[in-house]
Amino acid sequence: MVEAVPDGGGGFEVTVEHLRKTVDPLIATLQVADRIWKDDGQIAAGVERCGSDPVTNGVRRFVHDWGHAMGVVVKQGSAIAAALQQVVANYELAELQAQQGLVPVPVGAVERISRDAGPTGPQNPLAPNPPATPPAATEPPAPK
Repeated sequence: MVEAVPDGGGGFEVTVEHLRKTVDPLIATLQVADRIWKDDGQIAAGVERCGSDPVTNGVRRFVHDWGHAMGVVVKQGSAIAAALQQVVANYELAELQAQQGLVPVPVGAVERISRDAGPTGPQNPLAPNPPATPPAATEPPAPK
């Protein structure tokens, strides 16, 4: 199934298969980034053996900053991966429903049903609601 992007969207197309092929490598990359984020101290282990304090400090600072950046990638990338997985699941559900005989609504049917049901509110959805009708005044109950 191919969905064309509406005008102004750059003219590219998205397929469910392309999304599936994108999610798995993204998740694998996030797993590596997560290891770098959590193990940045192990990555720099042994650097002090180089014998140069400026090099040791530079490597440790670089690895620490790199680990922090990987943490940002993991957090934001995880949200993106979850969204892509949800999109794939939604497309698959739509395809399954279509295969099970989901019939599209004929053109004009919704308008006809709405017209037959009568108006349920203001005709203009942006129009303000009519003022509330105050309840009818009633006599207070007589004391017993």
